[in-house]
Formats: sequence, structure tokens, C-alpha cells
Amino acid sequence: MKVVCICDAGVPEMLMQYMKKLPGCDVTLYTEKTLTDIKSLTTCERTAELRGAEACPVSAEMLEAVREAEILVTHVAPVNRAVLDAAPNVKIVGVLRTGTENVNLDLCRERGIAVYNAEGRNSTAVADLVVALMICEMRNIARAHGALVQGKWVKMFPNIMMNRDMCRCTVGIIGVGKIGTMVAARLKGFGCRILGCDIFLSPEEIEKRGCEPVSKEELLRQSDFVTIHMRHEAGQSALIGADELAMMKKNAILVNCARAGLVDTAALIEALRELSEEAYSEVGGADAEIVLVGREAGSGTRSGFEELTETVDKCKYRQELTSTGDVITAVAQNPDAIGYASLASVKDSVKALKVAGVTPSEETVKDGTYLIQRPFVLVTKEGVALSPVAQAFFDYATKGQANDIITASGVVPANG
Repeated sequence: MKVVCICDAGVPEMLMQYMKKLPGCDVTLYTEKTLTDIKSLTTCERTAELRGAEACPVSAEMLEAVREAEILVTHVAPVNRAVLDAAPNVKIVGVLRTGTENVNLDLCRERGIAVYNAEGRNSTAVADLVVALMICEMRNIARAHGALVQGKWVKMFPNIMMNRDMCRCTVGIIGVGKIGTMVAARLKGFGCRILGCDIFLSPEEIEKRGCEPVSKEELLRQSDFVTIHMRHEAGQSALIGADELAMMKKNAILVNCARAGLVDTAALIEALRELSEEAYSEVGGADAEIVLVGREAGSGTRSGFEELTETVDKCKYRQELTSTGDVITAVAQNPDAIGYASLASVKDSVKALKVAGVTPSEETVKDGTYLIQRPFVLVTKEGVALSPVAQAFFDYATKGQANDIITASGVVPANG
């Protein structure tokens, strides 16, 4: 049997060479020149998923390489009409992955050509990745690592008030096939509530696979995580569009390790934009460009704010003023402006913003639930004892006796 193996960036000759051990076969390895890097590989995969094998280009060299083939082995390279016409003796097509969207199945069926795929080839890796992504997002692992490599030790993240233990989360699995079932098995150890829906399985079978059977709509409404494990074929509409996104919790996390076409990207972007605008409208903002007002570069107030909010060198200020009072005045005169000031400086002319749903107050600053805080720090010379007068002042200021004076000045005392 004449076997032609079409190599690419995903399965190069180094891996495909093992096919030469097939007994009784004359095996030829050919590397398709249009698929020698990951970008071209993923582009071809995406094209096949959205438009089918006939939409994928094939080089003249590949058509020449397959002419005598009786068995074609491919990973991502298309097996379309042009390829099958160039290889009239082909009896078998082998695809080295689960999906066969890069093969013209109708034409193979018409010509009596058998098509085999490598079902479940990377199921374990995908199931591991899905659970890893869930934990990574819930525990801010990637964000913490990003901060650490920049020399920062960050303990407060914007989503901290929404995070919870995995055992308190509901996970919805759309598509309870091999990978979906493996994801459910992994999540069981975390104590999650696991919902599942699959149009090809009965409720009893879904339950056997470790999920509580529900409709897709109910799954979207209830889940803290939604993970998708379905195929996507050319011409198929997105599984998750504007209507489905609107059903989900506002703080839900969507994991798609299946196919990009399963989610309507434009609808996802619009949903995120609307959530952002809604968050701004809840604090009184208008549907207009946000104006950021702050202190001049180099001021301690500005540096403190940017460090606390992790926005150093990221804030683009419309106005840079010399005093906190000027910042408050500028914000009060512009309904689209946001600025920053100490709680003591906030008057009736401006509104203090909630952070993660928490309103700033003495109580929320003291108990730490209001996340943006800039403490005052008393410092002394290292290795030198305080004078009796300085020690007396320190004791007075830190042991609660000065609370009335601190409170009267509009600042929140750290003790008492």
C-alpha cells in the first residue's frame, strides 16, 4: 500500500516518521509548505471550521505528492475535491485529530473512501486545561504572576469581592461527551454543583456522566462557570450569541476550549461593552467618554492612587491639577468626569464611587471591605530610640486617644 503522510507545523516529520514502521507499506512523508508555522496552521483550521474543506487552499506541490497515494494521512492539511481528484487511488483517509472538518466527507462517501479520525486524542489535556483556567481566573493566578514578574506583591484584585471557593460554584457543561464528562469528573473533587446539557444524550445518560441534567437556558442562568464542549461545522450558527449571553450572570465566567465559532465574538464584545457602561451608569455616569481628572505627575496622592489601583503609567488624564480641592471642583463641574481624593475631602458636590459594590465609609475603610485605601505611615530612624516627647506623641496618636481629633478632621482613624 502506498501511504502519503502530509506533515505540518503541528505534526512535523519528526513525529510523522513513526508511520514508516507500518508493515507492508511504502510510506512517503511530505510537508505542506503552506502549513509550516502555527499561524498558518490555525488559519487553515479556522477556515475549515467556518467554511469547510473546499475553502482551504492547497499547493501544487501537495497535489503532486499525493498522486500515487492509496492511503492519505493528514493532520490539518485539507483533503478536498482538488486533493481527491489528484489522488484517484485513495481508499482511506486518516485524520490525526478528533475533528474531520478539513475533509470533504460527502465526496469521500460518494467515492467509497473510508475516513478515520483520532477520537479523543487530546481529551485529557483539554479537560485539564478547562479546570486550570477556571481556578486561574477565580484565584487570579495569572494576574498575580504578572504582577510578581514586575516586582509587585499584589493581594487585592478588582474581582476579589466576586471570588468564591470552587465548592460554592455552579459549573454548567454544554456538551457532555468525552471531554465534558472528563471535566465533570475533575470538578467533582472540588465539590462543585455540576449542570449539564447535551442534545444527543438523555437526561439519564447525562446524570450517569456526573451532571445534573438541565436545559441550556437554565444552565446559562444558574452557572458561575459555563464551559463548552461541542463540535462546530461550516455554516453552523454560534451556540452562544447575544440572547444566551444576556441569560448569564453578570459575573459568570465563560470557558471555550472547543471551537471559536461556537461563540459569537461580536455579541460577546457588545455584551462586555454594555456591562461596562452599565457599571458606569450605576455610579451616575452618562453615556459619554469618561474624563479622568487627577493630580499632577509626581504628587504623592497621584502615585499612591495609581499604585493601589495598579494603573501606574496607564491612566491618561484629561486634566492634571495641583491640589485635591481643584480635582474635586473639576469633577463636580463635569458629569462625565472621575477623579480621586481622600474620603475626608469628599463633599456634597461630588459622589464617592462604590468599589466591588462597597460604598466608602468609616466602617468599610476600617474593616477593609473598601478596597482602595491609602494608609498614613509613621516612620522613625532605624536603630535610634524615640525621644520621650516623640514616643508620647506616637502613643497618643496610635492608641485611640487621638481618635476624636482625627475623626473631626474628616480622616478615618485606624484604631479605636
